[in-house]
Amino acid sequence: MDQNKLGSLYFLTEKDLLGFSSPRYVKIGVVNESRSSEDRRSEHQGSNPRLLVVEDEIKTKVPEHTLEAFVHQRLAKYRVIREWFYYPEDGIKTYTDLAREINLSLESDLKINNKIIEYSSLEDNGKIIEASSDLTDILNELNNLETKLSLLKFKKNDIELQFRSLGGDYLNNIEGICYYEISKPSQGFDLKLFKEQYPVFAEELYIEKVKPRFSFTKIKSSKNISNSNKLKELENRCKKQVYKKEKLITLARNSKLELLHSSWLEFHGLMQPLILKKSQLENALKIATQDNAGIKDVCNWTRKISKSFTKKDVQKKYPEIYSKFLKPAKIRKTLKVNPFRPYKFL
Repeated sequence: MDQNKLGSLYFLTEKDLLGFSSPRYVKIGVVNESRSSEDRRSEHQGSNPRLLVVEDEIKTKVPEHTLEAFVHQRLAKYRVIREWFYYPEDGIKTYTDLAREINLSLESDLKINNKIIEYSSLEDNGKIIEASSDLTDILNELNNLETKLSLLKFKKNDIELQFRSLGGDYLNNIEGICYYEISKPSQGFDLKLFKEQYPVFAEELYIEKVKPRFSFTKIKSSKNISNSNKLKELENRCKKQVYKKEKLITLARNSKLELLHSSWLEFHGLMQPLILKKSQLENALKIATQDNAGIKDVCNWTRKISKSFTKKDVQKKYPEIYSKFLKPAKIRKTLKVNPFRPYKFL
């Protein structure tokens, strides 16, 4: 692959030309294969009184936005806003080293991912093969990872419930910490009813393709990590909350909420390497399965031809019928926790 055609992750810092102290901020962003990090620096320079410097860049073979997302999540607790992060006094090397480590791990998976895509498009042969000790070890490691991930998810969820419950009977935002994303009403489509009333049309729309399904046969369940009455009380209280536009207020932030937000960001960052490792171990099992249907007492990876179609297929071919099966629009309300802190770090 031509190295000049790779996307890049860049690290941009500021230097004051008049001798004033500059904040320790670094912009971690990306450019695609058609542009350079210097091009991006020049674009930002016109709107910044300080001299912008490309401190470092990492050429990557993986989609550059994938690398960026992994690095941003890992450094979540140091994020100031969007692509800007606060770095320690000894410089940004800790961040660049971490980014290179993540990139190396992602790039090492490229050949494996291509092989998995190839296997995913083929029907399995129906055979279940015996597990080697190495594959059993992978399953054990996955169990340990799942336990750690579930604990981090639980801790994040617990904090989110505390944020949500502060609004009492109504949904609420918290200044600089979290907010509700209210989506525009979207209409669903009753695919089942369409198939029942127009079976001939449905048959015409069906497309045959291999549908892969991967699952573990002996993965430990990590549900119900905590059955505390306090958590159940919070969950029940939040389930009863209602959305009223005129009641949706933004609550003031305080030091206790900032501390909770800081913990959420830390847990969010800690999940990143575990998620990556879990994906790599799952891929290792898929490669070991090859064209078989699974590995005994480890995993199943069935790939069978199935017939299906989507509501978009109906809309494209039968637009006049499509509208008859639209369901009433629903407003979706999603709590979003800021993946950065727009306030002074504790």
